[in-house]
Amino acid sequence: MIKNRKNQAFTLSELLVVVAIVGILVAISIPVFASQREKARRAVDMDTARKIKSALVLAYNNEEIQVPKSTSANGYGTWVMLCNGTTEYAPQAYRDNGKTVKGMWCGANKGVTVHGHTVDHDWTYNKDVENILKAYGLDAVALRTHSNGDKNGWDWIIIEVGYNEKGEFISRMYSGYKNQNGAAGQEKNPSNLEKMLYKTAS
Repeated sequence: MIKNRKNQAFTLSELLVVVAIVGILVAISIPVFASQREKARRAVDMDTARKIKSALVLAYNNEEIQVPKSTSANGYGTWVMLCNGTTEYAPQAYRDNGKTVKGMWCGANKGVTVHGHTVDHDWTYNKDVENILKAYGLDAVALRTHSNGDKNGWDWIIIEVGYNEKGEFISRMYSGYKNQNGAAGQEKNPSNLEKMLYKTAS
């Protein structure tokens, strides 16, 4: 005779099996979700960097930014640095120069003119560059990176427009980690951001 178990409760061993199966499924899914979440963060960062680059290039073409030709070893022009929220995640050079960063830093080298104002010091925050970003529809207050800084990600991104050490005009977006200097002349190898940009473009 077949017993009807409709009104019987699960045994302890059956419950333990169910709990074990759920635990295994969770353990498998968490790394997958984390990986997808990080990919989404990097995609947001790349999109933000592209928008900033477009704004700076347009401003240069419209002569809102005027950069005298130079052959500086570390590059020469104007730039925007994004990091993951605080100075701790900015390039080493920002900490060495005693700068406080809250997600974004706008800079221009001495001698560069932005909105009619000529810069007299390399390490002064440039409000005119920030105003250019705002004029082109970017929320300057909210700008920052979101990557978690793992081996394929970054702690910061720099978007620059100006001249490289050979005197060639460039617009470049590159990334790095908080223990790196961040100067264009010292960050010559393709960064993780550049590798991802090349991959999406190909």
